[in-house]
Amino acid sequence: MRGQPISLDEAKPIVTALSTLIYKAQDAHYDIATSMMTMKSHIQSLEERAHAATVHIQAKFDAQACGWAFGMNVFDLIAWRKANVTGRYRYWQEQNIERTLWKLGTLPPGLLAFYGLTEPLDRRWHVLGLGYDVNIDNRLIETAAVIHYNGNMKPWLKLGIGRYKPFWSRYLNSSHPYLQDRVTA
Repeated sequence: MRGQPISLDEAKPIVTALSTLIYKAQDAHYDIATSMMTMKSHIQSLEERAHAATVHIQAKFDAQACGWAFGMNVFDLIAWRKANVTGRYRYWQEQNIERTLWKLGTLPPGLLAFYGLTEPLDRRWHVLGLGYDVNIDNRLIETAAVIHYNGNMKPWLKLGIGRYKPFWSRYLNSSHPYLQDRVTA
């Protein structure tokens, strides 16, 4: 993959092979992280997602900058090293050692570490919101390379959005003994 591996949470089903995504990524220009930018009215800004509560953080970042779905990224690891993204991430983790800046865990320091280093993926590559948005067009879901059940209404829970459950369940091996008692239809 010539320095641009895909980072993908294995729990999210893959609608189509990622080979198309990888092929396109190799031929395109990207910054360190290319990801699904999430600047829509129903998605939160960086300020809201990172809970940037101090003047120290607010002075360094545009509070209205777009955040992104941290579960789907294409990384240029050479650029990552040059920009010391690991060091930036560790810095923000250390700044929050007392949990006074944010309470969300790994997302806020990730957003801060990659601030200014991302470019958006085409929405058709990564469709997110299937865990909270009931209005996603099925045609968009069917043609996506990756679908993302971010939000509280996961398809394996009773409160999951019913019309999105088939996109997940078609990849589920329901004959597996561990899953038989734990998965809801």
